[in-house]
Amino acid sequence: MSSPIVALIPIFLFCITAAQGREIPNTAKDWDKRERNGIYSVRSRYKMMIREKGDWSLDSPREPWGLIWKIKTPQKAKHLLWRICRDCLPTRIRLRNHFVNCTLECPFCLQNIEDEWHLFFECEGSKEAWNVMGLAHVINPRLQLFDSMRDLIFYVCVNGSNTVARRMALLMWTLWKNRNNLVWKEYRVSATQSGFEAQHHWEEWHAVSLLGIQTLQQTHEVSTTTWQPPIHGKVKCNVDASFFNNEGACGWGWCIRGSNGQFILAGSNVLFKKLNIIEGEAMAIKEAIGGSALKDQFPRLYSLSEQKELHINEVLLNSFQRSSMVWRRRLFQWEEDLLGQLEVLMREVTLGPHEDQWVWNLEEDGFFSVSSAYERLALDLLTVDPMSDLVASVFEKIWLSPAP
Repeated sequence: MSSPIVALIPIFLFCITAAQGREIPNTAKDWDKRERNGIYSVRSRYKMMIREKGDWSLDSPREPWGLIWKIKTPQKAKHLLWRICRDCLPTRIRLRNHFVNCTLECPFCLQNIEDEWHLFFECEGSKEAWNVMGLAHVINPRLQLFDSMRDLIFYVCVNGSNTVARRMALLMWTLWKNRNNLVWKEYRVSATQSGFEAQHHWEEWHAVSLLGIQTLQQTHEVSTTTWQPPIHGKVKCNVDASFFNNEGACGWGWCIRGSNGQFILAGSNVLFKKLNIIEGEAMAIKEAIGGSALKDQFPRLYSLSEQKELHINEVLLNSFQRSSMVWRRRLFQWEEDLLGQLEVLMREVTLGPHEDQWVWNLEEDGFFSVSSAYERLALDLLTVDPMSDLVASVFEKIWLSPAP
C-alpha cells in the first residue's frame, strides 16, 4: 500500500501544472524518465522545475550551486547560504517588499535598513564577529569587489579554501540565529560573543566530524558515564569552560536541571582574560548561582507582566497558579514555554524562616577564610612530593616568627 504522501503527489503536480497553464503529464510515466526506480524524489522534481521555470533557467552555469551543498559544515548553515543566494531570507526590507507590515530598521543598530549586506557585514552587531572568527582579513578586502551577497558567497566557494567557506557559513548562521533571538525573544548578544559562539560550534563540529561515525559509536558503547539527577527537592548545575589562547579569552556555559531531569535554566558568557580550567569553571558556577533577579533571567515575561511588584513568596503562597498571573496580552507559544521554565524554577524553591546566606563548608562556623581556601587549592593543585617533617617544621617556624 502506498503512503498518503505518495498518493498526494499526482494531485500536487496536477495543481502546479494546471496553475502554470501547461499540459498535464502522465506522472508515473514521467518519473520513469527522471528516476531509474520510477519513484518520486524531491531532487528530481527540483531539477525539473529549474529547467521548466524561465527565470530560474537564467542562472549562469558558472554559478557553483553544487559547491554550496558540498561545504563540510552543518546542514543548517548550508541551507542558510542557499536561502541568501536565492533571495528568500526574510530580512525586514524583503518582508516589507512582500507587503508585510513591519519596521525597516536593523534590530541591532536601529539606524540602518536591514538587508543581508548590512546585517552580516556592515552592522556593529556583526563586524567584530568576523575578527573573532579569524575571517576579517579574508572577507573585508572582497567587500569592495562585490555588491551582492550571492556573488560574494559564490566567490568564496570557488576561490577560497574549503575551511574558509565552512567557517563563513557557520558564522553567518550564528549571526542570523542571534538576530532572530533578539527579534523574537529580546535576547541580545554582542558581535564578539557571536564570534566566540560560532568558533565554539566550529571546533565542536570539526572535532566530531574527524572522529567518524564508527569511532563515535564505539565511544558511545564503551562509555558508561551518564548524568545522574539530584535528590528530590534539589537542583544540579553542570558547567564547562572553553579557552581561546590566541584571543586571550575564556568562555563558559552552565545548565541547571531538577530532580526529574527537567531543564530549568542555562546560560553562557565570555571573559577576555586568560584563565585555567578551574578558574573558568568556577566563573561558570559563580554566574549560575549569582542570584540574578528573575526579571533579568526572564526579561520577556517581565515586560509583559502587569504584576511587576509581585514578590516570590506571594507567588508561592498561591502555588504558582498560572490563572492568577496577569499579562498585557495573550502569551505566544514560545512565551508560554518561558513561563513553564519559570514555573519549574519556582517549584524548586523552598521558603525558610531565615534570609538566604552563603555558607563556607570548609570552616565550622560557615565563614570564608583565606587559609581554608589555600589549603583546599593546594590539595587540588599541588603535584610536588610532600615535604619531610624537618622541612615542614622549618617553614612553620618561619611563619610563626615575629619578623614582618
